[in-house]
Amino acid sequence: MCSSDLDPPSVVSVSWLGREFPLHASSPGKLVLASLAPDDLDRFLAEPRQALTERTITDELALREELARVRASGVAASDEEFESGCIGFSAAVNGWAGRPAAIVSVTGPSFRMRPNRFPFYRQEVLNCADAAASALGYGPRPKQVSDGRRARGHGILRHGDEAGTDR
Repeated sequence: MCSSDLDPPSVVSVSWLGREFPLHASSPGKLVLASLAPDDLDRFLAEPRQALTERTITDELALREELARVRASGVAASDEEFESGCIGFSAAVNGWAGRPAAIVSVTGPSFRMRPNRFPFYRQEVLNCADAAASALGYGPRPKQVSDGRRARGHGILRHGDEAGTDR
């Protein structure tokens, strides 16, 4: 049925596949930044970051604190930092040695993704990421150590270690 009398949808979704976006302002981008080796993160943070909305984190110290929370929880959030009215949560599908192989995200408009549901969204992206990792044969999510490093086996996987090696 074609009709010009139909109302447009209240929410329009646009795919960002294949398009570039600032890492510091999105939940998938924050996961990427949180997984960088310290030297690589320092190089990224040495460059200026653009504020896309009034909520975008551009301050280096504030962004480092945000990335520490991402490493500790395994979930990144963007609360109207990339686009006003848009909220997103992401978790890494951990591959070999606990390194991100893919990212699972959920995004939606702020009028539907209410703060009282944020814990639910956080847990669901973790559950989906863990299920994807398991389906791909990667195994369970590594446990976090107090300083943000990921424990694996009897050793500690440090950023910059070769895949599949423990210390």
